[in-house]
Amino acid sequence: MREGATYFADCIRCAAYIFFLSFKPLEPHITKYLVSVKHFTHDQVNVGIYPVYTYTSVVLISLLAVAKAVGFVGRDVRCPGILNDKAIIVIGCGGRLATELLLLFGEGLGMMQLMQVVYSLGTITKMVFSAYVLKVVASEQSQRLTAITQTCYLVAHTSGGFIGDFLLARTDIGLLGLSWMGLCSVSVACLIACSFRNIDTGVPAELANPRLLFGSVYRARNFWMSSLWWTLNYSVYVTIYGYEASLYAKYLGHTQNNNGSIFAAASLMGAAAASMLSSKLVERILSWSILSTFTALGLLMTAGTGLMGWYPQNEWMVALSFVFFIMSWSLGNTLFYGETRRAVDAAVSTPEVSEQILKLQASSDDLQGSQASLKKSITLQLVSVIFMINAAIATLMQSVVTAILFTFMRLDIALVFRILAVVQLVLAVLVFALFVSCALRQVVLQARSTVEMNAIYMPRA
Repeated sequence: MREGATYFADCIRCAAYIFFLSFKPLEPHITKYLVSVKHFTHDQVNVGIYPVYTYTSVVLISLLAVAKAVGFVGRDVRCPGILNDKAIIVIGCGGRLATELLLLFGEGLGMMQLMQVVYSLGTITKMVFSAYVLKVVASEQSQRLTAITQTCYLVAHTSGGFIGDFLLARTDIGLLGLSWMGLCSVSVACLIACSFRNIDTGVPAELANPRLLFGSVYRARNFWMSSLWWTLNYSVYVTIYGYEASLYAKYLGHTQNNNGSIFAAASLMGAAAASMLSSKLVERILSWSILSTFTALGLLMTAGTGLMGWYPQNEWMVALSFVFFIMSWSLGNTLFYGETRRAVDAAVSTPEVSEQILKLQASSDDLQGSQASLKKSITLQLVSVIFMINAAIATLMQSVVTAILFTFMRLDIALVFRILAVVQLVLAVLVFALFVSCALRQVVLQARSTVEMNAIYMPRA
């Protein structure tokens, strides 16, 4: 009964937190806000402001990933002080709060660039929160809670988009009023974050071979290929999601601004896609041949990106393609989060890792009778480390995309979308080729093993 109440409370806290953190009616109109309210040009926004977020994020996330990894392979598998998930989430909320304040009161290019710096702290809190969700509940419930929180995240964007468009069309609240609404919502999220349970506790232990754990995770369920798909497609997703408002403002901004409704519709359909994974049946079906699922979703994202890039002046085409893109990514992203926990659980359960845990238990009098606690602590911390390593690589890739396409080449936003569509197509084909190659290799190995076994047990004449 007590465990059920704890699970329910954790679900409520996590769902409410991500909803209020993500409820930002101004977001679909952020480019228009910076141009019409803060008086920047489109080039200043796309080249001078937005890229700052990318470059800051890659530094912060990389540092956090290194710190998590170093802490894990050190003498204590616990994550003390500022490195524990709750502390990072609260700090990230402070960054989001500072973002809203700078949007309201900041003036000049320097202040808006600083706004992007503190906004990157919010990105870190979202990354860590995703890992926290995988850890705060039992393994068999992690995919479901991930689906719930991803659904709430998208529902917040849905309601924010529709409410923002309605208020702009029917009231005099204006873009500045939408910014105030975002500040109030983020403030509530900060309060909720302070109530989170601190789950980063464990048993002190010195891991004899921590690299064995990392290798075991990426080998389990061919997780390295799933990680390849996610890290590379994440950079495309962040670019498409972040610059869709710029695409709309440049090519369709002269008409009535319906981009909030487009964002809302995309988020709503994305929420519907993500919520499907709260069903154990759907989870089993999609994760059974997960690389095939990722390949199919990659092709759908390719179609959405390409159509937006080739038909940017057609509002219906932009809207439907963006909806299509967000649906595909939401399903794939939610599935990958659950796959991370499944891969870690599979790795920790391997004979090699289990043997290392037994050696740890036998090496210290403090660990007698605590094998389950030690295994749980290693599992929880390993989820965070693996998640942050993948996030750092993904953010690094996104910074490369931003540097090449926006900072150095300064390409037209529609052309960028077309280039990214080609990149996604190549990625989908690559993952499929790797999947087929590994499957064929497994068949060959099984056939060879069968032949060898038959040769051993075949009766001699």
